[in-house]
Amino acid sequence: MLLRNNSGREERLQIRCEELAWFETSPNAGDPDCICSYCSFVIPETDIPIRLYHNCKHPDCELKNKEARLHPACFGLLVIKDGSVIY
Repeated sequence: MLLRNNSGREERLQIRCEELAWFETSPNAGDPDCICSYCSFVIPETDIPIRLYHNCKHPDCELKNKEARLHPACFGLLVIKDGSVIY
C-alpha cells in the first residue's frame, strides 16, 4: 500500500488496504473504540495513532470516508524502507 500525506511525502506498507480494518468513526487514543487496524488492540492514550484515509475517487468505493489507524509500533512493523522490511 502506498501512503501519501498532504505534503507529498510517501511511505510504502507491506500490507494491502483490504487487509486492514477500516472504521467509520475516529475516536481519540485511549477510547475503547480506538482500535488498531492491524493488531486489533486498543490504542492507549499515551500513543498517537497513525490515521490513514482512503483517497478513492470511485463513487461506490466501500472504503470512502473510513479510517484505518495504527499503533506507532504496528506502523513501524509494516513500513518498507529502502526495499527492506523493518521488524
